Amino acid sequence: MTYEPSDIVSPTNSHRTKIQTANGECIPITQAGTVDVTSDIRLQNCLLIPSLTHKILSISRLTRELNCTVLMTSSECIVQDAQTGRIIGHDTERGGLYYVDGTTQNGTALLAHGSPEHQLWMWHRRLGHPSLGYLKRLFPSLKNIVVDLDCEACVLAKSHKLSYYPSLTDSKPFALIHSDVWGPAPEFSFHDYSYFVLFVDDFTRMSWVYFLKQKSEVFDVFVKFYHMICTQLSAQPKILRSDNGGEYITLDMEQFILDHGLIDQTTCPNTP
Repeated sequence: MTYEPSDIVSPTNSHRTKIQTANGECIPITQAGTVDVTSDIRLQNCLLIPSLTHKILSISRLTRELNCTVLMTSSECIVQDAQTGRIIGHDTERGGLYYVDGTTQNGTALLAHGSPEHQLWMWHRRLGHPSLGYLKRLFPSLKNIVVDLDCEACVLAKSHKLSYYPSLTDSKPFALIHSDVWGPAPEFSFHDYSYFVLFVDDFTRMSWVYFLKQKSEVFDVFVKFYHMICTQLSAQPKILRSDNGGEYITLDMEQFILDHGLIDQTTCPNTP
């Protein structure tokens, strides 16, 4: 909406005669037409309302007509083409309102209004968080600016993960086996499997996956897995750790664990 008739290109009669403001007042509409907000932002069916004191741009109309995205922060508003990501408009916040200031045209970046520190921060975010030295080479006019880009995103992205504490369990392969069952799957597999059981060696993190048609097959699969470890890898499983699922606490499972000297451990409820 605008109050200047010169903004309207190809004016037409509006199908609406008045518009209601936030305080309930109805103000008349005299014309409608196309408005060129910038060289890249051209909106149809804009309204001419002479009694307005500010020109108002509708975000919903902007995104719908231009197929663009709008990023709003406490200090600026950026309009980008949704397909190419090209910045087609830029607004700065003054007094609680966003004013259309700078745009990018023909690939040339135009600095928005604001302090040099604000400009550095803006391009630091736009260009993927480059270093301060790179920004000053890119924009020579900012070369003499003294500012500390204390960017939280850069610190988090470039930090290193702390090493794990040494495991308190017996540090031997297959001394501790983790196991869990997943399922049922929303769709049957090629051979009508709908579950799988997972066995993970705590020491090496080696994992074995067995596909199941029913949860009741867990005991038979565990017996095969146990004998395979003993025969092929010459190792002796000592502890089986699982959740409190009923497939791990059957009579057959309890008897097998007792006969082979295994320790049956279960995790606390609601924990990984």
